[in-house]
Amino acid sequence: MEESPRGKGLYCDSLREQLRSYSYILKRILPSTHQHDEQFMDNILQAGCCISDIPEGKLDQPRRCDLLYYLAGAIIYEKIQDNAELGRIMSALPGALQEYCSNLECKIEQENGGIKLFAKMYDLGMDPLQPEEITEDAEDDDEEDEEEVDEDSTNVSCERYKEYLKKIADKYETVKMSCSGANLANCLGVEKGYRDKSPQELYEAMYGIVDPQKPVLIIKRNTLEENCQDKRLPSQKIYCELGSTEQLCNGEGRSTSEEIACTLKGIVNDYAKSMEYEDQVVKAWCHVPNMKESVAPKSEHCKYLYYSIGDTLFKTSNKGQEFSEAMHKVYEELKKLNGLSTSNNQCEVIYGGISLDTFNHMKPMFDYDHDYTTIRACTDDPKTTGPQ
Repeated sequence: MEESPRGKGLYCDSLREQLRSYSYILKRILPSTHQHDEQFMDNILQAGCCISDIPEGKLDQPRRCDLLYYLAGAIIYEKIQDNAELGRIMSALPGALQEYCSNLECKIEQENGGIKLFAKMYDLGMDPLQPEEITEDAEDDDEEDEEEVDEDSTNVSCERYKEYLKKIADKYETVKMSCSGANLANCLGVEKGYRDKSPQELYEAMYGIVDPQKPVLIIKRNTLEENCQDKRLPSQKIYCELGSTEQLCNGEGRSTSEEIACTLKGIVNDYAKSMEYEDQVVKAWCHVPNMKESVAPKSEHCKYLYYSIGDTLFKTSNKGQEFSEAMHKVYEELKKLNGLSTSNNQCEVIYGGISLDTFNHMKPMFDYDHDYTTIRACTDDPKTTGPQ
């Protein structure tokens, strides 16, 4: 496939080696765990360069910013799927890149960096950015340190970013189809990731009209039980089930799952920074009455739900002394979903008057108490299929 010539869209007028020397601007905003991943930083820098050097008149600044959001967001989400981290990085990215890519004057202000959108795209089968293909012949053995052309001295190729943008555009349309109508309750927060221009519109502004791929929903092959079956410890299986369920329910007073999730977010923000998991807590609440007793007895299901909710919503709270108050408010909202046969959850707050610090000490002890038999079997017989 031929490289797109200057004037046809994405273009970078820099050498790989030259661009890589600016990786320090990304190290300022990336977590320490990714500050030495050269390929990851190369991908982000090259995407920024390919956008910054787009010829004048092809894309205005707002659309360049939309383009950076989709390309860089998808690349970064593949590696960093933490809500707070992704939001922080995406907000800081344009300013960092502008030190080298002078034509990127924009802001990305989507809450949590649009993590819900990118997560949904990957859930529906989004492929990662393909590795670079190095075309130079580099097999001169003893002569390679003499006259051989260094792969890093070649120009950045924007062709794979063009192809990646097309894949993003196709998957974006699949997400919009998946998150419309009756499926909206499964997509809380996804719409916050939509920018002014869709990836398809951005692609066509540079390369002309193309027929979009017909959106096809990719149904996950594994069932909930299959997704969690590789968890060896009983507590892992239960938490996996609560964190993966898609169960929804409505209350007798017609309170919907979506409404309750929105209310929960307001409660959480009074005590901690919302990590956008309120919808999953609602699904877990709806699912508990239907849980099987194959892993844990029914009498323990409410305890697992309690520890799951507390850990999911308030783990990073800076108001630890008000933890029990926050949990009671959450449960009061969740109880509005009770009353119908499909959502008859009778769980209550397990412990009142405890701090977050106490909760954080109790949860691992609770888990260990339920995992002890499995762990002991593994230590007694190394051949036993033990915990991961």
